[in-house]
Amino acid sequence: MSPAHDIPVIVDLNEGLTWANLTERLLHKFSLPENARRLRGRNPEEMASRGTASVLRAFKGFPKSETLVQGATLLRATSFRDPWEDRNNNFGSWWFPEALFLEILDLCGGDSLRSSDCSDCVREKLQAVLALSDNFSDIEQLWCIRLKAGEKLTVLAGPAFTQPRDSGLAGSYLNMGNLPGGASQYYLLNVPESSVEQYPHQLLQGFWFGKSILR
Repeated sequence: MSPAHDIPVIVDLNEGLTWANLTERLLHKFSLPENARRLRGRNPEEMASRGTASVLRAFKGFPKSETLVQGATLLRATSFRDPWEDRNNNFGSWWFPEALFLEILDLCGGDSLRSSDCSDCVREKLQAVLALSDNFSDIEQLWCIRLKAGEKLTVLAGPAFTQPRDSGLAGSYLNMGNLPGGASQYYLLNVPESSVEQYPHQLLQGFWFGKSILR
């Protein structure tokens, strides 16, 4: 028998996911009793329709189904603020390839842990190429999913579409301009939560209601 640590820990809950069946998959997800709190007064059909439209707006063109395998590392950027907000928790749906972060880190000097200038540079560039609006994430900490031997994970992949710098406020705030996007990003319908861990290379030291987040 193989050692326990050789047994894949990630089950691909998104197997077979495509753009064409996303609405159907979302409808099933929002119809589950454990997801009732996500409805927020709406019905599953409305939430599935809204979810599909939101995913489409985030990609330049239609996203493609892609199955990631052993060796792939996905990253997610979150804020220190409001850790219980869906858009800023570490189990959210939006991720990007580690290679993008490492490329930007190298361009910015390679040492964001000891240089605030490098950290600011990395955060600004990530925000721009992933088109992360101000109200979506402050890009303060990073989380990762690492695929081990025998593991796979199906995602919807494609370039990030241009977004307003702040997509949640009306009026003059919209005059702050747009974020160009263009970098590869991943949408995960279901996140393997047990495999999400804090990424070793953090961008900022922060606090959630007085409790320090260790790097």
